[in-house]
Amino acid sequence: MLALLHQGTQGIAIDCQPFAFTLMDSLNINSPLAALMLHAFAVDRACLGHVAYQQFDQYPDLPGVILLDGQDLWGMISRRRFFKAMGRAYGRELFLRRPLQVLEDV
Repeated sequence: MLALLHQGTQGIAIDCQPFAFTLMDSLNINSPLAALMLHAFAVDRACLGHVAYQQFDQYPDLPGVILLDGQDLWGMISRRRFFKAMGRAYGRELFLRRPLQVLEDV
């Protein structure tokens, strides 16, 4: 399930629970190309940077994060680009507490 917007009693709330998985359970010599490792990590573009940071920390082979606007693709931030922004002066203070869309605009 992708991290999507949910309609609540107070209006629309953003669910920033990420969707990340890797499929490698049943690879063998006769496995088709489609059975190779797959990564998917998608959150709403309004989710804060610390959500991506936690997933990158937990999954070191995760190549990036997909940013959604509702259910539509909005953008993508690679792992390298994310950590490059974090390494800048005041990067953590600036980007971990702000929406991921800010990083896409940088």
